[in-house]
Amino acid sequence: MQKRANESSRIIKMAGLALVDAMVFQEVLASSDPDVNTLSEIAANPPIQQGLIKSWTAILEKNYAPIFELGKAILVSLPSSPPIEEAFGILISEAQKIASSRALLRHDLMGRIYHRLLLADVAKYYATYYTSVPAAWLLARLSLETDNPSWDVNWSNVEDISKFRIGDLACGSGTLLSASYRNVLDKHIVSSTSKGISPNPNALHKILLENVLWGFDVLLYATHLAIVGLSLHNPSSIFQKSNMYVLPFTGKGELRRLGSVDFLVDRKITVSSTLTGQSVGAERRSVESTEKVSLELPDFDIIIMNPPFTRSVGGNLLFGALPREERTNLQKELQRILKERGFSGIGQAGLGAVFVVLSSKYLRQGGRIALVCPRSLISGVAWRKIRELIGNNYEIEFVITSHQAPDGWNFSENTNLS
Repeated sequence: MQKRANESSRIIKMAGLALVDAMVFQEVLASSDPDVNTLSEIAANPPIQQGLIKSWTAILEKNYAPIFELGKAILVSLPSSPPIEEAFGILISEAQKIASSRALLRHDLMGRIYHRLLLADVAKYYATYYTSVPAAWLLARLSLETDNPSWDVNWSNVEDISKFRIGDLACGSGTLLSASYRNVLDKHIVSSTSKGISPNPNALHKILLENVLWGFDVLLYATHLAIVGLSLHNPSSIFQKSNMYVLPFTGKGELRRLGSVDFLVDRKITVSSTLTGQSVGAERRSVESTEKVSLELPDFDIIIMNPPFTRSVGGNLLFGALPREERTNLQKELQRILKERGFSGIGQAGLGAVFVVLSSKYLRQGGRIALVCPRSLISGVAWRKIRELIGNNYEIEFVITSHQAPDGWNFSENTNLS
């Protein structure tokens, strides 16, 4: 009974966050589109529930399906009642506070709420801990500001920046990509100003989302928050597509799909069909559309990532969010893949070690990897092959640890991992 009550509570919280997410985006849209109602207009003409349904139906005619379809589905499933109306009033008030603060919009607030309130149990199995904003900012700043002679980029030129590639192969709600966005924008502004050129943040926003920033995850809702968060950096600038992908993750029957780990086998993920006719493939997310696509991973100038640390010890279960049979299938598949590539045994270190190998595979010559890794990377027996990979192929520029109380070593919130 307690487990069922906890699951119900989690669903309600997720629904509430989805509604606030849509409300915030509506308020931001309303500032540049006179056809979109403000939240104040809706609150002033109750019932709020019907006003939101009407407004979101109109917005969906412009598209923005990944944001408003979910919100509308929640609205129409709720009964009309005074307590529901009161709750909508509270959510609108909070959404207005968020929308009025550019600082909150730019720091992945929704992702922080998502991880803290909703992923208590799921995080245990995925090890998808929220990267703290200061840690994300530090990692992105060092990655982009540290001189790299291999990069020949004119940061004042948007077209030149469009050839640069930054990837997060386990992006979650997009905290590291959001920090990377801000740092590329800062480099563009500083470089342009120093040359007496006017910076072009609108054009930069478009190329960052369409060309530069790439994010992958197996959790649809987290990826949804990532693309919304990135778009809110400059909501008045329209972009046509993004490179944010929800990857298939299943061990059912003949299917063995491991999310980003599949890229160890091939840089291409194709859309395929199961025996039941279900379409399986990467799902590209943008503010305006969602589609199943075949995908070819590029090589990156920077791979920035807080990879999952899951390993089958200490009560954790590798792929533990899946049923036992699927989990067993994927563990066998992972062992097979690692053996073929000469990395047998690193699975004992957990998925973090696997993602280091994956990152190295898709880094351009002279590129940079910026990772949050467990302290055991330094001396753990299971990490030996990873230390050899790094030592034989890379120049280590920074090793950073945190000694800030009370969590000591943490760069991620809500965990005591070192």
